Amino acid sequence: YIVRRGMMALDEGKNKGLCALCGKIGVAGKKATATTLGYSVAPHINAAGRMGHAECALALLLSESFAKADLLAGQLCAYNQQRKSEEQIIFEEAEEMILSGDRRQDEILVLYKDGWHPGVLGIVAARITEKYQKPSVLISFEGDEGKGSCRSLPGMDLVELLSRVNALIRRTYGFSEQEKIVNFGNITVNITARSVTRNKIPVSLSLREFDLLAYLCEHKNTAVTKEKLISDVWGAFSEVEPSTLTVHIRWLREKLEENPAQPQFIKTVYKVGYTLEVAE
Repeated sequence: YIVRRGMMALDEGKNKGLCALCGKIGVAGKKATATTLGYSVAPHINAAGRMGHAECALALLLSESFAKADLLAGQLCAYNQQRKSEEQIIFEEAEEMILSGDRRQDEILVLYKDGWHPGVLGIVAARITEKYQKPSVLISFEGDEGKGSCRSLPGMDLVELLSRVNALIRRTYGFSEQEKIVNFGNITVNITARSVTRNKIPVSLSLREFDLLAYLCEHKNTAVTKEKLISDVWGAFSEVEPSTLTVHIRWLREKLEENPAQPQFIKTVYKVGYTLEVAE
């Protein structure tokens, strides 16, 4: 509905900035479609942010002057050309690294270099992943600090992988912060290290299972609504159904409770949600 109304407004020519941009890119006078927006208008607006000039795109959309809008539209076109150039340079350099180093056998392509523009790394990573059918990580270094972007394939959850690597590094090299540990029964949850043990034996949890358990630990002995759990664990704008939460609670009980059918710790609060009961 929102997209449809937006395309209607674009056809009516009410926004001076968008009218100016459409004129610059050769789509003025044409009926607005999802293709026009997705492959012509949006890339020019996004390019400003990618190249570090998001304020230019905002100024264009808010412009009340055709003359100013025309000038800003020209700048967006220039930023888009710069984005394409940077993208192609990085893609060619990344490919050279893959081929010259015979990296095609790597399970994940991790590529890095000083000075790559961080704003286009995601686009290049997507191209690398599509071409080689492997997850890719591209990192640009400036001094000792690096910024990167990742792209994956179905079946490979990079967020979970990175979380596990982070936890492994923390366990191996120690902590620079105080550990957050919650104990209940024979279970120990190290929130900082993202580890769980039962009777001192490691328990394997998925990323989402651990996030849910950690959230309950941080709100122990408090009834948390289902809506709050879904919003804070899955994200405020996720489309997760309550049944998904129910399934994850069941999985946690099966892995942590002596009797999952009559849980001692992860309990249902009637008409509210769930709570983690911890003796204090």
